[in-house]
Amino acid sequence: MPVRAVLFDLDDTLVDHTHATLAATRAAVALERALSHVPFDDIVRHSQALLERFHPQAVAGHLTFEQARVERYRELLRAFGCSCERAEELAVAHLRAYQAAERTVPGAEALLGHLSAHGIALAIVSNNTRAEQEAKLRRRGLFDYFAEIIVSGDHKIAKPDPQLFLLALGKLGIAAESCVHVGDNWDVDVCGAVAAGIRPLWLNRFKRMPGIGPAAAEVTGFEDLDAVVAALLESTDRR
Repeated sequence: MPVRAVLFDLDDTLVDHTHATLAATRAAVALERALSHVPFDDIVRHSQALLERFHPQAVAGHLTFEQARVERYRELLRAFGCSCERAEELAVAHLRAYQAAERTVPGAEALLGHLSAHGIALAIVSNNTRAEQEAKLRRRGLFDYFAEIIVSGDHKIAKPDPQLFLLALGKLGIAAESCVHVGDNWDVDVCGAVAAGIRPLWLNRFKRMPGIGPAAAEVTGFEDLDAVVAALLESTDRR
């Protein structure tokens, strides 16, 4: 069946979250001399674990995103035997550096433009809040490409729950078999899309091993537009 819509994850699919997070973490911890003896890779691993712990609380509304960042840095400082007094200062530095380092994944905007020009409806399906993700899309100049933005924070459900994908299909008025979902996370994006009856396209920029479960078409980047479109739509004529 011809592809009529493409759903996109946002972080590390269209916007390079990993790059911005590494830059932000480096800028923040540079302010705390007591962390200078700690290998940066160890800080990154622990910070990522804390992000996975506190981010869902912020999305659910139990903490603001500002509070979640402060708590992450408080726990990070405590984990490496440092005083927590500067946690708020480090959290502010993190946000500033994140936004300064934010960039679009190479080739992503060209892909969105190509799909839009060929009449393909586009939507975001993201585990985050509307305010966070709309602001990110506006900063990167991507907002106007999307007919719908479906975020877990609005509905109290999160990928891989297929209901979040189905909400997007309902908003677009398009059947699952006419849709593809593009995302970087195997468990969340690939498995969630398949559970909703949507064909997944796995963006594997970091050359990770696939998870257990369904087979999925795979691309390692968006730079080769023709190759990505071929993987996404199987042929540019099937509209």
